Amino acid sequence: MQIKIIGWQAGFNKVSLNKYLRKELNLDTKQSKDIVDNILNDQEVTLEINDSEDLITEIENTGAVIEVINKENKQKEAP
Repeated sequence: MQIKIIGWQAGFNKVSLNKYLRKELNLDTKQSKDIVDNILNDQEVTLEINDSEDLITEIENTGAVIEVINKENKQKEAP
């Protein structure tokens, strides 16, 4: 599933999101910090996550504003 983080709300918890990105998406510290910095600079960030409403809820609970781009990861079948 792809999600786009399109912004953040007052009270955005950048430390929690940073820890979450490192844990759940197996990113290193620099990668997760760059993502959080981009969000704080009002840049949209697209992420590939597992198809789970719990993951989306956890990210939203940090104060990030999310838009689901693609709920299904369909692969094209050979003709």
